[in-house]
Amino acid sequence: MTYRKLCYHECIDDWSTVYMAELDSENYTVRAVDIYSDGSYGYSDEKIYVNGGSLSDVPFPAVDEFYHSGEYDSDMADYYDITKEDFEAAWEAEIAFCRNHNIAPKKYAQ
Repeated sequence: MTYRKLCYHECIDDWSTVYMAELDSENYTVRAVDIYSDGSYGYSDEKIYVNGGSLSDVPFPAVDEFYHSGEYDSDMADYYDITKEDFEAAWEAEIAFCRNHNIAPKKYAQ
């Protein structure tokens, strides 16, 4: 697994301002953490989503591709690798936030 973090410079509608992803060997999201501008959290995995959390349906680019391919607007966000420990700490914080605010997970439609 690899771990990436995308931090938007501005708040865009109801999108998260920070998106952290655990990626499989093909760079598809396995688990994700969403942090919103109001300080609330959401998270998702392959079975559930909570408080607007979502998985990307396209593979994540490599960090150098994000900054050098011209395909992504790197002026709007910072994108970098993070450690498994960083991701797990955010994952646990999101679960705690949602439990403390009685935000229940929802299952994806089959």
